[in-house]
Amino acid sequence: MSSSPPPPPPPASSSTKLFIPQPKDEDPSCRIVGILERKRPEENTRGKPIALIIHGSMGHKDYIYQRKLAALLPMDSFRFDFRGNLESGGKWSLAALPNEIDDIQCVAHHLHTVYGYLIRVVIGHSKGSVTSCKWIAGATKPLPGEGGEEEEEGGGGGGGGGGGSEEARQVRAFVNVAGRHRINSAIYTTYTKKRSKRKDTESGK
Repeated sequence: MSSSPPPPPPPASSSTKLFIPQPKDEDPSCRIVGILERKRPEENTRGKPIALIIHGSMGHKDYIYQRKLAALLPMDSFRFDFRGNLESGGKWSLAALPNEIDDIQCVAHHLHTVYGYLIRVVIGHSKGSVTSCKWIAGATKPLPGEGGEEEEEGGGGGGGGGGGSEEARQVRAFVNVAGRHRINSAIYTTYTKKRSKRKDTESGK
């Protein structure tokens, strides 16, 4: 009696490094660098769900658990370095929350418009959790052209603003990993002083 042939091996996943232009940076050559993990690279990505993996303060796309998590997730994922961190261009800043919101919108817009992905899951660690939460919360604001004012901070690199963006509205699950939403005075003061200084510079004070 002949035995049945063994089942075919599962298709190999793929990892691709992307260099995404960030038009909101003062340097026109600035790129956001990240890794696109595809579970079934032979399949079309249009309409498929994808998870964004967001790092925290002074981190990068491959620190702590990021790479292992991407391998274990049951869907495609994208993890990246915020501007000024590891491989991405731009200047590093501890109090760069508006820039980081822009960076999330920039990569989300790229993944949606170029690859056709739907941003269904966002996993943020530490400050990345706070940034992700603010980006997603902006989805309750009206899209440009729907009426109302655009969000003051954040805004997205390419295609609409961060708050109220089409990509933010696609999110169905948010995972907070060690995010600090009750920020102590030292961190909060650093951020507010930076923001106040930037506004004074813009107003010519």
